[in-house]
Amino acid sequence: MAAAAGVAEVAVPCIGAERSGAATALFVCDIQERFRTTITHYDDMIAMGAKMVDVARALSLPVVSTEHTYGVFGETVSELRTKLEAGDWPAPQLLGERKQQFAMTTPAVCEFMDKHDIKTVILVGIEAHICVLQTALALRERGIRVLVPLDAISSAHPAERPIAARTMERAGCLLTTTETLIFQLVQTAEHPQFKDMNNIIKTYFKQTRNALDALVLNSRSS
Repeated sequence: MAAAAGVAEVAVPCIGAERSGAATALFVCDIQERFRTTITHYDDMIAMGAKMVDVARALSLPVVSTEHTYGVFGETVSELRTKLEAGDWPAPQLLGERKQQFAMTTPAVCEFMDKHDIKTVILVGIEAHICVLQTALALRERGIRVLVPLDAISSAHPAERPIAARTMERAGCLLTTTETLIFQLVQTAEHPQFKDMNNIIKTYFKQTRNALDALVLNSRSS
């Protein structure tokens, strides 16, 4: 299926599904300022969110970001907001969509997905067992392919993450990591943006190791 005008075609292999050239988007779920003191390893997760934002820019992917109960939890963290609002984004954006419901699938977000023929979503953010989980399930109900890098989601209590991950996997989501996902997106060293991807991997090398240790390795024993 051809992507909408201005939206990159990215073929993302998915376990149990055919490869597809449909439009892929990055969804940034509720990574807000007031959560800095409550979310486990928040700085590590923010770094991986920033990494995926850099990937999305380099690959010209659409981006959606949401802010849950804005009056309480505030705006998207500055580390991501400055990147997302820097201007010259090469694809459509829907930024700072304010919501009360837990899932990101507000009417505006659903309209955005339909308008830009979004068929695959890379989902990062918080909390893994609430807004991320409900977003993943809602997207799957719409027939959207959902890719969840486990080093880019978190919750207040670490025990919630692996349980949420298992639920998402059972619903048909592909669990992955940010680095694995990068290589899935480009698929070959001949990809025009492969050098950009390699530079992103190098830039976030230390933060990625920290996030994997904190959010993936430790979760396996939680």
